Amino acid sequence: MIVIFTEPRDPHADLVESKLRARGEHVLRFDWADFPMRASLSIEWRGADKHVVLRIAGAQVDLTGCKSAWLRRPGKPQVSQDIEAPFLQGYVDEECFRVMQDTCNALDTRWLPGRFAAIRSRSRRP
Repeated sequence: MIVIFTEPRDPHADLVESKLRARGEHVLRFDWADFPMRASLSIEWRGADKHVVLRIAGAQVDLTGCKSAWLRRPGKPQVSQDIEAPFLQGYVDEECFRVMQDTCNALDTRWLPGRFAAIRSRSRRP
């Protein structure tokens, strides 16, 4: 399986996804904006085996076996607007973003354009 993390309307990702499917690849497309309101994530260990599980639209997908992932243009995680206190809203926004990053970092797979640490280090100015 190949996972593409991007927003729903991404013509570039649409093209790549269609070409991958034409080659017989199983492709999962996921937008971070679906977390945590429409999707949930978990990481569990069974002995020495790690499982990264995405639950969305009534389906459960074990991401552990994905052979590559593309961090394209995922949206920002969308949290409940019922959180009225601005400082709590900001805290929950940041925590959900970190959960997405940490979950992606837990995947032992090839990344395009690279892992978060590599992307961050390239974006730093000397």
